[in-house]
Amino acid sequence: MVNGKKIELILQELIRRTNRGDRRIRVVEQRTQALESRTSAIEDTDFKQNKDIKNKIMDMEVAIKSINDKLFKIENDMNKINEQIKNFARKNEVKELENMFELLNPIKQEFVTKKELEDRLREIG
Repeated sequence: MVNGKKIELILQELIRRTNRGDRRIRVVEQRTQALESRTSAIEDTDFKQNKDIKNKIMDMEVAIKSINDKLFKIENDMNKINEQIKNFARKNEVKELENMFELLNPIKQEFVTKKELEDRLREIG
C-alpha cells in the first residue's frame, strides 16, 4: 500500500499543478481579453478623433478658401479705387479753380461804366 499512497500523492500533486496551471491560463486569458477590449476602445477613440480632425481640417480649408476669395475681391476693389483716385482733382487744382471763380464772381467785383473809365483815364493821362 505504500506504493498506492505514493501514487495517490503523485496524482494529487499532478491535479494540484494542473489546477494551478488552469487558473494561471484563465488569468492570462482574462488579462488578454481586457487588453483586447482596451485596445479596441483606443482604436475606436483614435478613429473618431482622426475623423473629427479630418472634418476640422476640411472646415478650415473651406474657411481659408473663403478668406482667400475675400482678400482677392478686396484687392481687386482696392485696385479699382486706386484707378478712380487717379481721376480725382488734387487739392491745389481745386484751390486754383476756387481762385478763378473768385476772380469771375460778379457779386464781389466792382464794375465801372465806360464813361467812368474814360474819365479816369483822362485824369491819369
